[in-house]
Parts: sequence; C-alpha cells; structure tokens
Amino acid sequence: MKNKKDHFSSIPGIFGVLWRNYEKNPDKLVICVGNEQITYKELVEKGDQIATALYEMGIRKGDRVGILIPNSINWYLFLYGIVRLGAVVVPFDPQIGEHEIKYLFDKIGVRIILVAPKFRGLDHSGIITNLRSELLDLQKIIIDGDCEEDGFHIAFNSLLFCNDTSILNKFHFSMDRENSNIFFCTTGSTGNPKIVDVPCRIIDDNIVRNAVRWGFKNNDRFLLSMPLYHCAGFGWGLSCLSIGGSICYEKIFSPSAFLEQIQQEKVTKILITPTIAKILLTHPKFAVYNLTSLNEVIFTGESLSDELAYKFVDGLNLRVVNALGMTETFVYLDWDSIRDKGVSANNLSQIPMINIKIINKKVQSVSQMKQVSFI
Repeated sequence: MKNKKDHFSSIPGIFGVLWRNYEKNPDKLVICVGNEQITYKELVEKGDQIATALYEMGIRKGDRVGILIPNSINWYLFLYGIVRLGAVVVPFDPQIGEHEIKYLFDKIGVRIILVAPKFRGLDHSGIITNLRSELLDLQKIIIDGDCEEDGFHIAFNSLLFCNDTSILNKFHFSMDRENSNIFFCTTGSTGNPKIVDVPCRIIDDNIVRNAVRWGFKNNDRFLLSMPLYHCAGFGWGLSCLSIGGSICYEKIFSPSAFLEQIQQEKVTKILITPTIAKILLTHPKFAVYNLTSLNEVIFTGESLSDELAYKFVDGLNLRVVNALGMTETFVYLDWDSIRDKGVSANNLSQIPMINIKIINKKVQSVSQMKQVSFI
C-alpha cells in the first residue's frame, strides 16, 4: 500500500496538481489576488482546516460544494478544502440571481455553499435562505467573513479554528480519472444555464499536459483577466500552476490595476481577450508602466485579428498564443506566434489529446481536420 505522500501525489485532477507543488516547494507562492497572497504551505495548512470542518459537516467524495464569491484568497483555500475530500468544486458567477440559483442548485444538488456577505448589491445569503425550503440538498451557507451563526449560517473564519486536523489522516479517498472534479456553469444568457461536469481526465490530459506547449515555466507569474469562477480563468491558472508557476488575479478587473500588477509583481505572462487588449493598449498611461517582465500574451474568448496579434508580437516583442476552447474540453485549438510564424493568427491547430471532426447534419463524420480557421 502506498504511503500518504505517494498516494496524494498520484491522485489525478486538481488536488494532485496542488499537492505535488506543495511537496516540491511549500514556500512557493500559489496565488495572489490584489495585495493578498498565499504560499503552498499556507494553502495546505488552512485548506486542511477547512477540509476538516467540511468533513465534520458530512462532506465526502462526490458531494457538490459551491463557491459563490468573487476572486479572493479564500476562494482558493475553500477549493483546496473541497478537493482534499474528493468532493466536487462548483464555482458560480457571483452576479447570478435568484432564478439561476434555484435552477442550478436544484440540478446540481449543492450541499454547502460559500457566499459573500454582499456583492454589487446582491445578498446571496438572503436569497438562498429564502429559497431554503426549495433547495432540498442544501445543508449550510458559509459566509465569507464573520456572521451570526445559527447552525445553517456558518462564518468562514470559524472553519479556520479547526486546529486538530488529525481526522483527515483516518479519511482515505481515491480519485479515478473519470470522477467529477469541477462543475462549470454558464449564466444562461441564451436560456437555462448550462452545467458542465469536468472530470479529472480533462484536467490532466488537457490543462496539465499542454502547459509546456503553451510556454509555461516554473518561474512564471501569470496574471489572468478572467475570474476564477470561469472555466478559462480557472483552467489557464491551473495550467500554469501545474508546471510550478504562480498565478495572479485582481479582485475585480480594472485596466489601471491590471497594468500596475504587471509592473509590481513582475508578471511574465497574461491572459486577456482581444477586447481587453484594446483597452490596455489605449490606456492613457500605457507607455508609463514598466512591462519589461512580460514575455507572453495568451488570448482567448474572442476572434483575434492579425493586426492586433502582431501589435504584441512585433510591437512589444512578445510571444502570442491564440486559444479557442469550450467549457467541456477546455482548449482544443491554438495558434502560437513562435510555432506558427508567418501564419495567420486565425489558422488554428488542434492540440494533442483532442480529436476534432467535421460532421454533417446527421451527426456523421465526413472528415478529420488538422487545421481550421474561424468562420
């Protein structure tokens, strides 16, 4: 039988990535959000306290535990506590309303949810409390901070009082590659929200396996403009972590704060959309910021024009990766200014481990492709 360290290192998916990094370099920075940051040692120690509290609340492998707060260190601490038990992480857009909460919580079977006290005028604790009789699986609401505890409402800070985490040593869990690791939910702008079950296999075969392909290195500081609840915001960050790098986010995106963080944190790579790129390039003080630490820009989310791509390639002498993906698979097509030099940024190649086919209206395969362009 494997010892604890070997067993944890071999666990697929999110937990395995974080644990292996903790073993290699516990004092390494995992994530910074604004001015807050945390090391792997702190992540594991505090995450184990959270996992202990969740365990005592009855959470086990396969249970669905939600995160409904904006970008923060607590977001990642809570995520670690969830995956430490083999439970499924369910991040939500912190701007969702009552309709989406009722629909998603019911379909997913959320047992515990972490919410912000208030966010942009939304009182999610109040909304969820009012829906309590309809949300049959929900057992507790955890408030990000302090609150008046009544058995149903629990303060996040009280989770960190679980100093005796020895109970976790008796709890043994294993994960299969096909086990659910994280659910992503769309906002439902075109109808009811979509729920995507991402297994450990997608995490390991795409997000982790292709980290080198996308240029990540263990000394990277990667700043992401997309939020943690979003598949791209979380997935790209985990890809960088899997190679040993560190990740940075803003609490809420601001062009000035984004450029400032590149300068202060000596960020080496950024994840942006073409729209955000235009906002940054036209910032009145863009030329004032020291961005010399940057070596790569990753674009996703929208069609990228050659003109904009080469403003970064030729104008700023940066490597550019243009990635196309969807929640179900993460990235499945990409373009790299180094690998695909002289080729349009819209000529995208399929990445390893992803099989792409052209099908007809009868869902019959008519051909396979190695390269596609946006239509």
